[in-house]
Amino acid sequence: MRPSLVCLIVLIAMNAGSIAHAADPDLRRGAKLLSRKNYKDAEAALVHGLSREPRNADGHLLLGIARYHLGHPSSAEREFRSAINLHTSHPARALYYLGLCQSALGDHRSARATFARLRTDYSGSEEAAMLEHRSTHAHAPSVESPNRWSLVLEASGGYDDNPTRSTDLSNSGGSAPSGDNFASEEVGVTVPIGTTPFRLHGFGYGKEYATFPAYNVFELRGDLEAVLHPRLDATVIPSYTVLHIWLDTTSYETQHRAAVRWHERWNDVLATDLKPYAVLKLHPQPFTGSDGSAVGVNARLRWDGGSGPVARVEPFANGEAFQASTAYLGWTQALVGLRARTQRYHGWGLEAFGLYRYRAYAAFDANLGVNRRDHRTEEGLDLSDRPVPWLTLHGDVTFEQNRSNAARYRYSENIYA
Repeated sequence: MRPSLVCLIVLIAMNAGSIAHAADPDLRRGAKLLSRKNYKDAEAALVHGLSREPRNADGHLLLGIARYHLGHPSSAEREFRSAINLHTSHPARALYYLGLCQSALGDHRSARATFARLRTDYSGSEEAAMLEHRSTHAHAPSVESPNRWSLVLEASGGYDDNPTRSTDLSNSGGSAPSGDNFASEEVGVTVPIGTTPFRLHGFGYGKEYATFPAYNVFELRGDLEAVLHPRLDATVIPSYTVLHIWLDTTSYETQHRAAVRWHERWNDVLATDLKPYAVLKLHPQPFTGSDGSAVGVNARLRWDGGSGPVARVEPFANGEAFQASTAYLGWTQALVGLRARTQRYHGWGLEAFGLYRYRAYAAFDANLGVNRRDHRTEEGLDLSDRPVPWLTLHGDVTFEQNRSNAARYRYSENIYA
């Protein structure tokens, strides 16, 4: 008996280029046959090719796709597991099809866990977008063959009622009358490195104000990650990051960050993330007093709500200690927060979040006359729609306050974008 999920999903198979590196001619021929949806002949060619290259991860992935479309989810499931264990260059596609096979076999608990891992580890992938679209539409979209790279573009505009973060918490009227319009943009590129578990990310971000250019921010970031899977329900991602920040046209800070993220899927609804990290921060003159190093850890618990009105709840926390070359610029901080997202109805979804951060500065600041202590809160709502798998529309509002024993650093800020 074939469940309705299989009847709803019809996908175009991967093209021949995904296995162009294979030396075996049968693997190359099987990939071409698969791209033409000739599943039976593709299966035969891929079986012959894998008999000579049994550790070809992409070959196992393509064989699994052929067998899935031939109506053999059990044997296809074994191929997708082999592809994952051998580090296929298309891990998101392997997880997507593995979840489909598990669902076709009636193992819905495992399917939910597999899809949850896909959403977590490859949230920006085409396959994750397909899952999101499939959950909110009565039909499945036609899907292009996956690429080895991904590209994300984001542009927004909005209004910030206190971009200068002027001291204003003591004012009965609320935020200071220094509001300004802004525009922001972000671009991100992900490039896997061949068939290895390594991948490169490049990100650029900019935020420009109409009348306060001194508060413009620009960032460039590069990441090198290795995605390792010691078990099917666990992922370890060591990473190295370089980040450079400009304040308007002035070079301000370079960060070097090393981290290890451990993601554990405990069951079909519960997952955890733990990410210890170390950061080196360097600054040009006249900002060298902020040079220093930090160590910290991020922790997150995620509960997937299934078919109820709440799709996801994520409590999160952070602890960090920063030692600066100028003692009073160092700090120790603790942060706790909560994020919750509703199910999408007719494409629309709502996300709410809130956080509290306490930061204690390391030494007495003679300029302020105190050992600075900050209590920062932030709350927000985000309404989004995904009309098609490759486009998401957002509208959000964020409220932020910082209560400090140093009057200069007290402010409130509301942002609408």
